[in-house]
Amino acid sequence: MGSACSTGNEGFGLELSLANRRSGRHTKEYRHVSSPENTLAHDDATAAEPKVQRSHRSWRIAGSLLVILALAFSTAGCTPTMDAREAIEATWPAHTVTCAMRVANAESGLRADAMSPGGGNIGLFQVNSVHRTWISNTYGYRWEDLTDPYKNARVAQGLSQDAFRRLGDGWAPWRFGGANSTGCPR
Repeated sequence: MGSACSTGNEGFGLELSLANRRSGRHTKEYRHVSSPENTLAHDDATAAEPKVQRSHRSWRIAGSLLVILALAFSTAGCTPTMDAREAIEATWPAHTVTCAMRVANAESGLRADAMSPGGGNIGLFQVNSVHRTWISNTYGYRWEDLTDPYKNARVAQGLSQDAFRRLGDGWAPWRFGGANSTGCPR
């Protein structure tokens, strides 16, 4: 409550008539307008204490934090290995996924951002730079795009299909010196 006296600052305050039932008298009170307690005028003696309406904001914030934490923990399980597996499963025929995973693991350790020293091979399947023109013409990808696991797996699968048509061995691009280093059938 503010002061019960008039100080000549009426232009800066809000005049309220308050009924005091106990004394039966009316008083004038000047309160500063910017004060939060003065935003509503009410009869102190008859008005119930204003209900404090708790905002749902704190619950919304808590709920939002829980959602963020849940997403963080659910994506924490997404590892480069899982991304590689998803890309290979989405791109390669089901009967070739096991061999494709073996090749990608041998080539890059299942790292989509893997690059050989000198930059001649890139991505999951360590696609060789001799295929740059073919990749650009066939898929429209730039060399740098091959650090995307899905694009790299798509290109590698295309190389595998091409090798199978030409050589009868879809895994030929990844055989080292003609040996069966992939463990995949010819």
